[in-house]
This record gives sequence, structure tokens and C-alpha cells, in this order.
Amino acid sequence: MKLGRPRLRSILLIVNLVVLLLPLGGIAVFRLYETELVKQTEASLIGQGTLVASMFRVEMARQFDLALDQGEAWDLAYGNPLDPQFTPREKDVYDPIPPSLDIATEPILPQGRDAVPPRHPPDIFAKAAGDAIMPVIISSRKTTLTGTRVLDYQGTVVASSGTEMNESLLVREEVPRALKGEHVSLLRQREQNPSIGRQSRVRVFVAIPVIYGNRVWGAVVLSRTPLDLNKGLYLIRWHLLEAGAILLGVVLLVTTLTTLAISRPMKRLVRQAEQVASGGEGAAPLKRPGTREVAQLSEAISRMATALSQRAEQTRVFANNVSHGFKTPLTSLSASVELLRDPDLDMSDEERARFLEMMESDITRLDRLVKRLMELAKADTTEHKGETVDAILVLESLEEKYLNQGRDISVSHGGNMGKVGMARESLESILVNLLENAWFHGPEDVQVRMEASVDFEEEEERVVIRVSDNGPGISPGNASRIFNPFFTTAAQSGGSGMGLSIVASLVKSHGGAITLDQDAPGACFVISLPRMPA
Repeated sequence: MKLGRPRLRSILLIVNLVVLLLPLGGIAVFRLYETELVKQTEASLIGQGTLVASMFRVEMARQFDLALDQGEAWDLAYGNPLDPQFTPREKDVYDPIPPSLDIATEPILPQGRDAVPPRHPPDIFAKAAGDAIMPVIISSRKTTLTGTRVLDYQGTVVASSGTEMNESLLVREEVPRALKGEHVSLLRQREQNPSIGRQSRVRVFVAIPVIYGNRVWGAVVLSRTPLDLNKGLYLIRWHLLEAGAILLGVVLLVTTLTTLAISRPMKRLVRQAEQVASGGEGAAPLKRPGTREVAQLSEAISRMATALSQRAEQTRVFANNVSHGFKTPLTSLSASVELLRDPDLDMSDEERARFLEMMESDITRLDRLVKRLMELAKADTTEHKGETVDAILVLESLEEKYLNQGRDISVSHGGNMGKVGMARESLESILVNLLENAWFHGPEDVQVRMEASVDFEEEEERVVIRVSDNGPGISPGNASRIFNPFFTTAAQSGGSGMGLSIVASLVKSHGGAITLDQDAPGACFVISLPRMPA
């Protein structure tokens, strides 16, 4: 089973889509990689924040135990109430915090507002716990490059890896949310600092609540600039080179396939056309045309070459026939003129009159040949302009005409035949040529019959007209040549051999066909014409 050839526009569409998708795919990959860098930073901050929050919670519990040992009481309702929607799972169930930031969809907030003086002094228990863990926070910053702030339940900084110590961060969006028990991750515009190597335009902020039971004892706020895209790409430069090599291979593959599908077939098509232009046959379509359009064009060139070859052969045959048809009367005229110009010729008036009569006959024959040639040329170039005619009306009109002339003619049909797609004059010309041909070649008492019917040929309705006579018919040797121009068996009687050629051309130009029924008695021509819808 042969697969259908792709269309040229399909190949061009695929190539253009590939060309379009390559840069778009690269942009998407870079965007995805930038998002992964942000998520990687967020995940790192979540891990660090969870660890710091656990350290702070343990140290807070130790401070409460010390207070109890010293006889000091502490409020069991210490801290802020935990929002029920943020209640953690059971202790024996894993409850990971997945990174959620996406730089493509996440809003980038402005830089955070500066810390403000607190409304109340820092909580003493939180302050003591913060002082205990602050050396670890400061030390870890050298490795993690993370800014860490530990807040009490009032939002006051009790431990910091940098500045803002003993100041309130309640003015920042993430802090009030974290003090209700929510884990918060967000992006803020990064402060441009030439002394920092990273050039990313954003900074990741993560706020982790410090939860004990159903109370929030404080929060840990961490921030860090993610690895910028340029540096990240540099770190994976060898992988990018591998991906670039793959993309280059894809481009080369697309180019090769395009060449195989378009360029090479087009070159072969040009050679085929040049072969036809130089007079070669070039009739064989391309074996591997590549695309459907090239295949159609190659087949069209092949058909054109065949048609040109046939037309050239027809022209050669036509020229030979014209030469033969004109040669006899022209030779006769030339000989007669030469004789009449001979001053020594002793010719009686009767002989001179006979020569002039012969010359007049040759001139009449030449005139008839010229007219028939014009009719043949007109028949070959006739265009169907949408005219239709009722075939029955034409048959009955010709029957009446020839009956009035004393001809033996009869017409039979099956009633309404419908119309055929040609002008009335063309159908009359076809039938008149066949009728006159029958009477010209048949005996004086020849009988001619015209029959019309409707038939189906190749799932198409056609009007079939049979013109037959009871004459001697056409011999098998001449049957294959009767539609050739200038072929006649009655040249001595003035036959031009053009009538049946004109009939065949007229019928063919209107989408019909004419054949000789050799099994019928006498001569029987069968005309098949397309039947027009009512």
C-alpha cells in the first residue's frame, strides 16, 4: 500500500514550525531553568528555616523549664493562637513543605519596608532563646549566604544574622501571616548592590512559623538571592553545549529532509522540463517526486510532452495530407496553364474550353478544400459556452428538411431525450455531414435512419445518436482511417476527405465520442454526447 505524498505546504509548515519552536523552546527552557533556580533557593530556605524554627522552639521550652525551676510561672496561653486552617498534621506523619514559587506566574513584590521600632519590648523568653541560637545563625550565614531573622510572637527581631535587631517586622506582609501559623514564600525585587556577585533581579523570602501545640511562639524569616541565570548557565555550560549540538543536529536533519523533499525533486523537474524544451520526449513522470505538488507538476509536464509529441505528429500528418490534397489540383492547374501559354500549340476552341473547364474544376476543388480546412480548424478550437439544444428537435427538423428534398430518411426516438451541451448549429453540422456522406457514397436509393436514446456510460447519462444506412458500408481496411483528415475513397468524385474529421473534432470538443459500428449492416456511426440535467 503506497502512502500518500505530503503536500509542499505541509512540509513548509512543518519546517516553519520547527524554526519557530526552536527559539520558543529555548526561551521556555531558560524560563523553566530560572524557575528551578528560584525553587531550589526556596527549598533551601524552607529547610534552613525549619531547622532554625526547631532550634528556637527547643530553646524556648528550655527557657520555660528554667523559669519553672526558679519558681517563676509562665502563661500556658503564651504566644498567638494558631489559625485552625494551618494546624499541622500528627507528629508521626511526615508533613513536608514543597516549594511553590514560579517566577513566570508569581507576582514580584516591591522591596520590603524598613523595620520599625516595636510597640512593646521583646519578650524575655524569646530574647533569651534568640541570644542562645544567634551564634549558630551568624556562623551559618558565611556558608549559606542566607539572611535570617528570628521573631517573637509580637513580630520583634530577637535573633539576626545581620541588622534589624530588636526592631519590629510587622510592616512586612509575610510576618503577620507567619505569626498566624502560615508558611509563606514570596518574591521581592532585589536591592541592587554592586558588592554582591549575584545579579538576579529578585530575592526569595520564606517565613516559617514556630508552632507549639495550638500556639504560635514566633517566626523565622529567611531571605536569599537565587543563583542568577547567567551564572547558572555557566555552571551547566557543558550540558548546554550538548543540547546545542542536538539542536544543530535537528536543524541539519530538517535541512536534509527539506532538500530531499523539495530541492532534489525540483532539480529533477527542471531537467525534465529542459528535456521537453530541447525536443526530448520527457514523458516519464519522476519516480521520486517527494511532494504531491511536484508529482502533479511532473505528471502535467509528462502529459504536456505527450500532447506536444502527438500534436507534432498530427501536424506532420496534416502537412502531408494538405500537401497531398493540394498537390493534384495544383499540378493539373500548372500543366494546363503551361499548355495554354505555348504559342506553338494548335488547339481548337473545344479543346481550349475543355482545358478551362478542367482548370475551373481544380479551382473549385481547391476552394472546397480551403473551406473544409477552415471548418476543421473551427471545430478544433470550438469552446463550449453553455449552450444546450434538444436533440429530438434537431433530428425531426432534419428529417422534415430532407423528406421535402425527396430523400429516404427516417427518425426514431424514445420520447423526451433531454438536451445535449452544444449549440444547435454544431449538432446540425455533425448530423448533416454524416447524412451527406451517406448519400454521397451510397447508391441513389440508399435509406438513412437516425435513432436517439439515453444510455449510461461510466455512471453518466448520455444521449446516443445512431446514423446508419443500407449502403455498401466501409471496408475493414479503411475503418481505422475514416476520421483522418483528407482520407477519402472518392477523390475522383470531388470528395475532400474532411467531413468525418470535422465531425470527430466537433464531437470531441463538446465532451463526446464518435465510433464506427462495424457489426452493423451498411455504415453506422454512433455519437455519444453528455446529457444535460433538466
